[in-house]
This record gives sequence, structure tokens and C-alpha cells, in this order.
Amino acid sequence: GKATVHRLLAGLTSARLVDQDPDSSRFFVGMRILSWAVSAAERFGLARLAEAAMVRLADSTLDTIYLTVRSGDEALCLNRREGGHPIKTLTLKVGDRRPLGVSGGGLALLAFLPDAEIERILKEQAAAGTALPFDHADLRKMVSETRQTGFAWYDVPVLHGTEVVTGMAAVAVPIRRPDSRPFAALSVAAITARLQGQRRRTIVAQLQEEARRIEEALEPVLASAHPDLVTQG
Repeated sequence: GKATVHRLLAGLTSARLVDQDPDSSRFFVGMRILSWAVSAAERFGLARLAEAAMVRLADSTLDTIYLTVRSGDEALCLNRREGGHPIKTLTLKVGDRRPLGVSGGGLALLAFLPDAEIERILKEQAAAGTALPFDHADLRKMVSETRQTGFAWYDVPVLHGTEVVTGMAAVAVPIRRPDSRPFAALSVAAITARLQGQRRRTIVAQLQEEARRIEEALEPVLASAHPDLVTQG
């Protein structure tokens, strides 16, 4: 009802979580939310520690680098760094969420979870009618291949309706907690032709090295954190 909506908006406005345009009476997300978002991105120091890695990867590959974190049963794009190559692969914006398994980082996060947790996630996605750009049989095959190779190879659409956009791919590796469970992922996205053969292997090695550095830097913090705090956001 309108009265309830206005009451809620008034409360949000007084808390500076929503701003009202006095000329048009329209409401907008308040700037205070931005400060909260910055604070959330700095949980455990991950964004700060990963920034240097993303710069190095963008400089060396010239492609687009993504930092993805697990947020419940979704993959959240926490940061993006564009390289110098003229053809950009900008399939995700900072703040975008996708079901686990969708996108390079999302696949790296899903594939290295325990079997029972993967099964739960896939069943809940199916029960909720989650719109995936592929069926669960394909996703199970992608999970198996990711486990075998040690990295995620993602060359399918990120969302329904983007099937006509072809020739883009991503490789990703997990960033793990001390107990080996993944909580974040680093990925390189580019046109598919740039992620073939030896170049793909070289980029995967770079991603794995950067992930290892981040894991070592975060180990003292994550070792003492409750596991649920690392996977919720």
C-alpha cells in the first residue's frame, strides 16, 4: 500500500539510506549505502590484497580481470580491472550477482566445494527454477572438468538472451580458506581466441600464483574467522 511505502521511505530517508529529490519527489539510493558497500568490500582485507594481483594480471594479459566472492549460493563480482586490449570482455559489473556455476569465477567457486554441498546447491537451483544458460547436466560436466584440470574454463553465455554474443571466454581459479574450501576466485576474461593453447596455460599459472599469494596473506585472518562469515555477503 502507498501509506506503507511512504512510511518506509520516510524511515530510510531519515537514516540517510535513501535520498529524495524535492523537485520531482523521486527517491534514490542514498550515498550512505556507498560507504557501507566499501566497508563490505574490505572484509578480511580481500579487496585490498587482491588489487595488486589484479593490476599485475591486467598488465601482463591486457585482458579483463575479475575478483568474485561467494555470497551464500551466489557469486558476487567484487572488483573488475580492465586491461589494455582494445576488445573488452565486460560481462559483469561490480556488484553483479550470478548463481554459483555461472561465470568463470562462479564455476571455480562451485566446483571445489564438497560434493554434498554442490548437490544441495544444484537441487535448490532446480527447485527455485533458477534460470541458467545451460542445463544441470552440462553444469555437472563443467564441474567435473574443472576439478580435473584445477581451473575453470567458461565459454558459454552468462545469462539467457546473450546466446548471440559468442567468442568470449574466461579462465578462473579459486582462492581458498585454510581448510581448502573456496571463498573467492580470480578470473581472466577475453575473446576466446586469446585463451587458447600455451597462452591459456600461462595465464592459468599466473592466476594460481596470485591466488596462492592472497591465500598466504589472508591465512592468519581466515583461520580465526567463523566459516559462515567467509561465505555470506
